[in-house]
Amino acid sequence: PRGINLHYLQNNGSRNSRVVYSFKTEHASSPDCPDGKSYPIYKEISTPQKKYYQWSNDNGTYSQLGGIIETDAAFLVLFTGEPDTQGKALNSSRVGEHTDPRNIGFVKLSKDFYSYEKKLNEVVLTEGSKEVGGFYTFGGYWSKQENYGIKWLSNYKDKNKQSASHLKTCLLANGNVLLLWKLAPYDEYFSKIPPRSQMMVIDENGKVVLPPTDLGESIKLNRRDELMLVKNKVICVDGSNEKIILHTLTLK
Repeated sequence: PRGINLHYLQNNGSRNSRVVYSFKTEHASSPDCPDGKSYPIYKEISTPQKKYYQWSNDNGTYSQLGGIIETDAAFLVLFTGEPDTQGKALNSSRVGEHTDPRNIGFVKLSKDFYSYEKKLNEVVLTEGSKEVGGFYTFGGYWSKQENYGIKWLSNYKDKNKQSASHLKTCLLANGNVLLLWKLAPYDEYFSKIPPRSQMMVIDENGKVVLPPTDLGESIKLNRRDELMLVKNKVICVDGSNEKIILHTLTLK
């Protein structure tokens, strides 16, 4: 399935999974598929300038994992994705390499998210609009997708100026969640705009407690190093420039 998957591993070795966030798909630009068949045009997303056909083989994910926070009653899933200007993540007409800037997404799930007896909208605890879509698979079959309760915590609109990545999360002692992320143009290596680090605090329902706060250019966030909470300090590892640096944020 094309999306962010949450897995529940049981003691007997079995696994239940749930796609908690689905994203768009780049369809083929030719009707001829390597399976030897020819597929019709995908009229709904085609334009006079660009035609798509009803099959795909897209390995793009249009997202980046952030973190999973467990509370007493729920799981909080945070990530970056590429919604269009209307907040739609399943708009397969806006594909290719970073068509839209990446923004920070949030969804809250009940502890029994893995129950196959419940539909996705029954385990999503965040309020938000319903988005239903899908894509044509490699064999030309329609694969339905759906999103419920996705909250976008940022609203970057120009990928050449701002795009979120390297998202990190940390559960604080008071139950709120600290977010750190890298903010930079998509093509940062050829941009004159230097990357910066940003901070935000939300509650367990995704409500902003501390709005996005700029931390400047000095803190470099690696892709997957996790944050560590020690008493009232959040520790972040910076392994850039052939040095290992520990940055600390002191909580009030």
